[in-house]
Amino acid sequence: MPTLLAKLLEKGLDIKLIYSGGLDLDVLPRAAGKGQALRYLLQKLKAEGRVPQQTLVCGDSGNDQELFSVDNVCGVIVANAKDELLQWHADQVGDKSHIFVATENCAAGIIEAMKHFGLEPNVSPRDRTVPLSVHDKLVPKADAGAAAREVVEYLLLTEQWLRGDISASEEVFRRLKFGLAKDSSRVCAWGTIDSPHKEIENLQAQYGSQRGKVFHMWADRVRSMKLSDDSWLVRFDKWERSDAGLTCVLTSAVLQSNVEFPNGLCWKLIHETWLKGYEGSAPVRK
Repeated sequence: MPTLLAKLLEKGLDIKLIYSGGLDLDVLPRAAGKGQALRYLLQKLKAEGRVPQQTLVCGDSGNDQELFSVDNVCGVIVANAKDELLQWHADQVGDKSHIFVATENCAAGIIEAMKHFGLEPNVSPRDRTVPLSVHDKLVPKADAGAAAREVVEYLLLTEQWLRGDISASEEVFRRLKFGLAKDSSRVCAWGTIDSPHKEIENLQAQYGSQRGKVFHMWADRVRSMKLSDDSWLVRFDKWERSDAGLTCVLTSAVLQSNVEFPNGLCWKLIHETWLKGYEGSAPVRK
């Protein structure tokens, strides 16, 4: 490696070499690489006023080393990492507390690191064994993570209600209804404006209507942006699979901070449009 690098530099090439896995050789411009790419992204987000609250980098080979040198970033080396990355970590001196060496492979190692660094949540709401309405705790401080959690949990609870996977108790239904601000409104995908509260009231009578059928609801591409000290804009794709087929609603929602609501947020405004090619023939349920 030193000989190859010296010969390339002699040719006037401003490059760097990264050898990983005993197989892959990257010849990169000196100003390129994963570390520089991450620094650029963080600087860009900062310039746009969207500084990430937490950043976790993940690596399994030598070409990931640069990621762990970026300031104010946590890192995880998964258990199935190549020897050269593990050796690099062992050779580092000084404080290495920002780098976690996992005992689990692949994604499981990343989840392990999320638990280690306290990057919640690190368990999918769908994997919980306790119903959301009972398990949830009030979150006094709303943030981007809370906004995303509220979207995922609300859709999952709606799915569980329609499938009859949870009890038809007033406590469970109150979680659905309690998530809406009193003056909330919705622009539906089919162009009408209505009150989400009316839709929730209709939902109560539909308990278990999808039991034993093919029916799932989920959110994809969830991203949130802080609008003010007490409000968040959340965009997501709301998918629904049933015996009738697959539909998708492109959704934008404004959530407001309120410590009395689940996840410290309530739904204020919902705007929906159909994703072309995945339109539904009947009103969506939220």
